[in-house]
Amino acid sequence: MEMLKNKISSNNRGASRLGVIFWLAVLAASAYAASKAAPPFIAYYLLKTDVKNDVMKNAHMYSDAEVEKLILKKAHSWSVPIGHDEVVITRFMESISVKISWSETININNLYVKTVYFDIAEEAPLKPGPYGLR
Repeated sequence: MEMLKNKISSNNRGASRLGVIFWLAVLAASAYAASKAAPPFIAYYLLKTDVKNDVMKNAHMYSDAEVEKLILKKAHSWSVPIGHDEVVITRFMESISVKISWSETININNLYVKTVYFDIAEEAPLKPGPYGLR
């Protein structure tokens, strides 16, 4: 009887170890996939925050060309693949509008390939300044 109990508990221990190994493998695969998929989304939110907080609040001090240069500098610091064609700046009498569009392809070992499209559209009132309200 004692031998039978030891044999059963020994088998359960092996099954338990297999379960732990399985879930560790699932966790590792999920972490790897997230490390490949997350950076474009993180860069999008960082650039959107920079455009909203820095560029739009200070647009009255810069010309459109300087605003575009500032946006491209911030985009490249976050590894966002945009150029002059993806940035559209429209200055109205009392406001400024910035639209940025681009796409990135997420590729996880050719098992999952998806193109993701990002758009940033911000509009803010202009303050008095050299390129703002007069």
